[in-house]
Amino acid sequence: MAHLFFFLATVAASLLWTAAFTAAAARAKTFGWLLRIIAVAIPLFAWLPWLALTAWLAFGRNLPTNWFGPTLTAFLSTLIGGLWIVSAGLSARGRAALGHWSIPGLAAGCGAALLAAGTAIAALEHDLERWANGLRAEATGMMASVVPPPLSTDANAATLYREAMWLSKTAFAIPSKQVLPLFGENPLPVASEEVGDVLKRQAPLLDLIRRGTERAECRFDRDWSRVTISTLLPETQEMRELARLLALSARRQAVDGHPAEAIADVERLGRMAQHSAREPFLVCSFVGIALDSIALAALAEVLPHVTHADQLEAIDPLGFSQATELRHAANNSLVCEEAMFLNTAAELAEKRIRLSTLGRDIVGIQSGIPTPLGTLPNLGHWLDPLYRTFMLRSDIDDFRTRFERFAHGFSGWLYERRDPDARRRHLEELTDLDGAGLYAKLFMPAFSQMNTAAWRSEARRNIAGVLLAATRYRLATGALPESLESLVPDYLPSAPADVFAQDNATLKLVMTDSAWTVYSIGNNGRDDGGPQPDGSEPFEGRDDIGLSMKR
Repeated sequence: MAHLFFFLATVAASLLWTAAFTAAAARAKTFGWLLRIIAVAIPLFAWLPWLALTAWLAFGRNLPTNWFGPTLTAFLSTLIGGLWIVSAGLSARGRAALGHWSIPGLAAGCGAALLAAGTAIAALEHDLERWANGLRAEATGMMASVVPPPLSTDANAATLYREAMWLSKTAFAIPSKQVLPLFGENPLPVASEEVGDVLKRQAPLLDLIRRGTERAECRFDRDWSRVTISTLLPETQEMRELARLLALSARRQAVDGHPAEAIADVERLGRMAQHSAREPFLVCSFVGIALDSIALAALAEVLPHVTHADQLEAIDPLGFSQATELRHAANNSLVCEEAMFLNTAAELAEKRIRLSTLGRDIVGIQSGIPTPLGTLPNLGHWLDPLYRTFMLRSDIDDFRTRFERFAHGFSGWLYERRDPDARRRHLEELTDLDGAGLYAKLFMPAFSQMNTAAWRSEARRNIAGVLLAATRYRLATGALPESLESLVPDYLPSAPADVFAQDNATLKLVMTDSAWTVYSIGNNGRDDGGPQPDGSEPFEGRDDIGLSMKR
C-alpha cells in the first residue's frame, strides 16, 4: 500500500507542478510558451531516469520485480495529464480559469505531495526495520542448530593451531624467496638438501601442528550472534599454509625411509581437513575439501615407499572411501550460509552496508563517472535507498526460494547416488539465474561451485581408497595390479564406481612405465584422457580427477 501511495503522491506532485507553471504562463505577458514547456518537460525529465532504470531491470536484467509497469504508468499519467492541463490553458476560457488559480497554493500542493511521497518512503523504511528484526531472529534460530558448542582450551585444537599460525609468521617464518621453490608449481625435489634444511628448522612448528591434530575438536573464536557476509575468517588461509608444510614433511619422511611416520602425517592432514570443515561456513567447507585434497595427494606420493602392511595402520581405509564427515560439514555450512545471508539482508535494510559496495560488479554502478573535467557523481547513491525500499524484500524471497531448492537438491543428490547426468541437469536448472534478483545473482554462483567441489572430493576419496587397496595388493604379490578388477574381492568389496559416470561405470586406470594412475571422468561426464600431469586444477574442456603412484 505504501508503494501505491508513493506513486500516487509523485504523480500528483508532477501534475501540480504543471498546473502551477501553466497558471503562471496564463498570466505572463511574455515567455508564456517557455513556462508551458517547463510545466511539462521538467516532470517528464524527472521520471525518465527511473523509467530507464526500471526498463533495464525488466528487459536488460529480466528481473521479476522491476517496477517498470508502475513507473511507466506514472510517466504516462504525467505526460497525458500535463498535456491536458497545458492544452486546456491555451484556450481563452482556460486562461480565464487559470487566472484565478493560486500559484502559491499550487506550489504548496506540489510540495505537500512530495512530502507525502517522502512520508511513504519513510513508512517503508520503518517497515524494513521491523522486517530486519524478524530476519535476525530467524537467522539466530538457524545458527543455533549448527553452531558448535564451546570447548575448553585444553581440548580445543584451535588453541594449538593459532599458536602455530603465529609462530609461522614470526620465529619460524619461511623467507619469501623460499616459498615458491618449496610450494610453487615447480617445487624443489623433496629429497633435496634445501627441503631437508627447511623442515629441520620447522621441527618445533610441525610438532605443534601434530599436537593440534591429535585433539578431537576444533573451535576458532567467532561472534556467532551476528554472522554476515563480511565476517572475517583469517584462519582459513593460514590452515592451508600449515597443511602444506605438514604434507611436505610427510613426503620427506617417506623419501627418508620412514613411511609409517609419513602415513601418520597424512592421517593428521585428514583430521586438519575435518577440523577446518566443521565450522559451518561455506568457505570452511571449501578449505576442508582443499586440505583433504592436499592429504590425498601426499598419500599418493607416500604409498610407493610403504614396504610392510603394518605401516598402513595409521590410515583409516573407510575414511578415504567415504567422505561422511565432509558431507555433514557441507550440509551444516548451507544452514549457516542461509542465516548469514539473512543477516546481511538485515544489515542492508538497516543501512549498515550498501548494495552499491556489496555488489558493485552485479549492479554495474560505480561511485563516479570519470571525465576530462574530473569525476562526476552518478545515480549510485540513489540506488541503495531505492533498492532497500522497492526491491530488497522481493529479492530476498527470490533468493530464499532458489537457495532452499538448491540445498534440498544438494543433500538429496549427495546421499542418494542417483544418475550423474540427471544430477548435472538438475544443478543447471537450480543455478540458472535468468530472471533472478540481484541478491541471488550475487551469491548463488558460489553454491554451484560447492556442489562441484563436494563431488570432486567424493571422487578423489574413492580414488585414494583404490590406491590403498592397490598398495596392499603390491605388498602381497610384489607388483601393482594390471586392472582394477584384480582388487575385487580380496582388497575391495566391489569394483570402484565413478561418481561422475553413467551406469555405475568404474574408475579408469592408466599404467605407464613410471606411474600407476586411477582417475574419474569429472563433472563434464567425458573421458578426457586422465588428469593433468602436473596435478593442477582442471580447466575448461578437461576436468578429469586422478591420483598417481610411482611404479
